[in-house]
Amino acid sequence: MARLKLCKHCGKEFLAERSTSEFCSDKCRVAHNRSLTQPKRLTPRQKIEGSTFFNRLVNEALRAGTVRIFPAGQEQWDKLYQLHAKAAILNFSLPKGQGVDISHYCPAVKRGAYEADNLGIWPASVNKSHGSKDMPYGKVVPASSYRDPAYKCLTRAEAKKQILHHFGKYITNIQRDGKKINLPLTHFTKQVKELMKRENIAFEKFLSMSKS
Repeated sequence: MARLKLCKHCGKEFLAERSTSEFCSDKCRVAHNRSLTQPKRLTPRQKIEGSTFFNRLVNEALRAGTVRIFPAGQEQWDKLYQLHAKAAILNFSLPKGQGVDISHYCPAVKRGAYEADNLGIWPASVNKSHGSKDMPYGKVVPASSYRDPAYKCLTRAEAKKQILHHFGKYITNIQRDGKKINLPLTHFTKQVKELMKRENIAFEKFLSMSKS
């Protein structure tokens, strides 16, 4: 006996002649089966939350207890992303034991901003030995802004929520416009020399420290 059922794929009502029928047509049945085997497309937000860049942002926000450390404006977010991309390329290119870190000029413990203007790419060994010492340049977040409760975060869930709320549109645009970022791959020694000019660290010293 025919009965009225809802199609499992399109949700429309259809007259099922069998009790086991789940689809209104062969087209819906095939489409449904394909959807089970094909990978699901991620939304822009899912792409953001699944990136190593976003994970680093969450860790830095938790470290500071606030998302006020991050930049305002698309241009500054593009610079921050480029810095992370360059560090990632270097770590992929450098031999084992010669990795680099992203380090603060004005330390995080002293309200140092997590912006490109306050960050540099250093050899991991140098960054570790430098600790939380002050540099003669950098960017500090004003105390009044740093303590603003509207930007506070104490858990990973809060950090994610705050980052997406205040800066989601900037991060989404970085992900969407990733092709615009030009990061030419050169020999790793040339890359390190170029990136370390700003920190004024002797390249030869870095190599000797890395090999020891």
